[in-house]
Amino acid sequence: MLMAALFAAACGQGVPQVEEGVSEALAQFRKETVSDVSYTLEFSIPDSLHSPVTGRETLQFSLEKRVPVQLDFRGEKLLSLTVNGTEIAPECTLEHIILPRAALVGGLNTVEMTFVSGDRSLNRSEEYLYTLFVPDRARTVFPCFDQPDLKASFELSLEIPSSWVAVSCGSKVSETMSEGRKHLVFKKTAPLSTYLFAFSAGRWQVQTRYRGDEPMSVYYRETDPSKTAQIDDIFDQVRASLDWLEEYTGIARPFEKYDFVIVPGFQFGGMEHPGCILFNDKRMFLSAAPTTPEKLSRIELIAHETSHLWFGDAVTMRWFNDVWTKEVYANYFAAQISGPMFPEVNAPLRDFRNFTIPAWAEDRTAGTNAIRRPLDNLSRAGLIYGNIVYDKAPVVMRMLSDLLGSGPFRDGIREYLGKFMYGNATWDDLVAVLDSHTDLDLAAWSKVWVSEKGMPVIKYCVSDDMLTVTQEDPFGRSLVWPQYITFGDASGAVTKRVWCDAASVSVPLGDDASVAVLFPNMDALAYGRFILDQDIFDAGIQALADIGGIDRRRSCVPDRPESRLSLMATLFENRNLGPEALARAIAALVQRESDPLVASAGVSYLRTMSVHGSLAGNPLIENSLRDIADNMALAPEIRLQAFRALVGIFRSDGGLWDAFEKAQGYKGLVLSTRDYINMAYQLALRYPSRYERIREMEEARLAGSADLLREFRYIYRAATPSKPDRDRLFEELLEPSNRAVEPWAASALYLLNHPLRQSEALDYIIPALAELPEIQRTGDIFFPKDWAVSLLEGHNSPEAAAMVKAFLATNPDFPPMLKDKLLQSADHLLSLGLY
Repeated sequence: MLMAALFAAACGQGVPQVEEGVSEALAQFRKETVSDVSYTLEFSIPDSLHSPVTGRETLQFSLEKRVPVQLDFRGEKLLSLTVNGTEIAPECTLEHIILPRAALVGGLNTVEMTFVSGDRSLNRSEEYLYTLFVPDRARTVFPCFDQPDLKASFELSLEIPSSWVAVSCGSKVSETMSEGRKHLVFKKTAPLSTYLFAFSAGRWQVQTRYRGDEPMSVYYRETDPSKTAQIDDIFDQVRASLDWLEEYTGIARPFEKYDFVIVPGFQFGGMEHPGCILFNDKRMFLSAAPTTPEKLSRIELIAHETSHLWFGDAVTMRWFNDVWTKEVYANYFAAQISGPMFPEVNAPLRDFRNFTIPAWAEDRTAGTNAIRRPLDNLSRAGLIYGNIVYDKAPVVMRMLSDLLGSGPFRDGIREYLGKFMYGNATWDDLVAVLDSHTDLDLAAWSKVWVSEKGMPVIKYCVSDDMLTVTQEDPFGRSLVWPQYITFGDASGAVTKRVWCDAASVSVPLGDDASVAVLFPNMDALAYGRFILDQDIFDAGIQALADIGGIDRRRSCVPDRPESRLSLMATLFENRNLGPEALARAIAALVQRESDPLVASAGVSYLRTMSVHGSLAGNPLIENSLRDIADNMALAPEIRLQAFRALVGIFRSDGGLWDAFEKAQGYKGLVLSTRDYINMAYQLALRYPSRYERIREMEEARLAGSADLLREFRYIYRAATPSKPDRDRLFEELLEPSNRAVEPWAASALYLLNHPLRQSEALDYIIPALAELPEIQRTGDIFFPKDWAVSLLEGHNSPEAAAMVKAFLATNPDFPPMLKDKLLQSADHLLSLGLY
């Protein structure tokens, strides 16, 4: 521990102390002293999954002054270390390699290392691997400066099994064979943050298309011809995204190539490594009869990851407290890009459904957080991700664009990109650029919307021909969220747009004073928790019922789909005033709804009410979903969405077993392979005596797809009727090595805690909650929330609520950011009895 002792002595000279992770203090110190970083990396990937991946690295960097340096490394073992030609005993202290001051020089330094990589972020399986380093996992594979503002070039060489292919951020320079092994060399990259460097190798199929003279390749494992036939559509959407972004930004694609990998069971929707983008196979390869939300989801995912080439890859946040800046650009621009490809989709409706509704679901909980929040160590950076970052932030960005105007906003974005290209920037940097394009006080506006948590509680009333709108800060800070709020009758014939920049604002109604009822947010553009009184709630229920066909001629029927969905969403947020009446009204609306996005949201609300709150297990919702699924007059995609919701909650068979056994669809609906897989899980829960029969039937159907068969076998164990077997599986899930494919582990945990088995699963709650810190330490960025949701979503009992409350009470020092994830996931239990 000599190096650690020497380093400790240097800490008194302004050098940060050694601690696990990458602290903000360490990152700032290195940014001030380290520059001109480059990595030359060689990895040997063995034929056997049970043998380790080994590496050799040459790291070069310049030092502003001679100080000891901490390299980040959390791999299996450091084998050798040479600094500027001097061999040093390889030693790691608290996830760091300490380079002593005596071995370093002011100016250029060269460090050579050999090591054994950790497997976790290599995502290894028998036939392929892919790296995933966000936010701070590059250090688990090779020693590095694992912080976003020390960008570097990467030169990669791989030695892989002879039958494998590989892709990385740089183009392939050479490929040779030696002693039965394949050797690949890749071109040096443009400057990248460590979390953006990536490679993948395996038995991938490869197809190449062109954009002009530039080749683009996709790597995939899908074998279903009906899905691989979609590859041309996928490339068309890639080209359209690139074209739109180049035109909007005025900047050509910032990186030399666009290759991507479609990964079975990928734990995210996608990951934006330039030249080696990773996509989830479920999101990219659609079923034979995809719904409108599924088709939109694919183009929005492609556009999102493509937008990152400019926003996130070329211009990167300085520290992960600003990770939202890259995600907000990607989601905001993805919505703009997808519009021309789906002109039939109403843009305000799409954005309200995609962004506002999921943002509300998190922002209303006790675990809400600000869009931009402090971060003291990158080991906790993954906990920043969530609906606030991905969904609330685009709502706020749209408000900002509306305030500035589309032209000045685009001019500001172009200036921002030009100023920080291939570098790092903060949200404050963007605000400073946009400030020059407007007279608005953007700093004050940003403080409320970006830097403070929560949303306004909005109430309103009409008295003496005046409309009065009030905002309340749920956290008692006396904040006001400046925004326009549009009120109107449901038909849209009367609208009143009010600028709300004070705690209370009153405006005259004038000619509209005779309107009986005004509903809030009828243009679906405002953001907040709208509180209704009983009379307005009842009028809203009547309006939904009217849409459902009681009287289509009534003037209170919303004509615009965004108004219908906004009304439905506001009523859902106030469902404590009449949950059963709301469920009936939503079901009636869906039965006659022409817009698939509105219908989809309605089905989702019905599904939520069927498992959470006072209507959980009530046959009213099951019968309503079955009526929608069986209604041959409805659009097939609306019926299909109701069918999928029904499969998850049914207690009465109603022909579902017959549909599964015959595998010929359901009452005219075309079902996908994944529909039958999900039916297998759900039917096994309800027919314990048929557990083995169902398994044999589904395994036979999946025999031609090794990846799907492996997934099914992993998850299906959770549907076993044997409680001892379920207990053993749960204990297995508490071991990190058994949850390597996180979406599978989350699916299994949900089935173990399925609503039909919640009373038998109470014993899982406390141990699974106690595992959350380890889940956060070993898992990827979305897994802590996914784990908590999968554990708690199926529970709706006072006993489960009491256990969550007891866990929180007995763990007062539970990590705050992790506690937020728990509070978000347990909101339905912590508010039990309210709805």
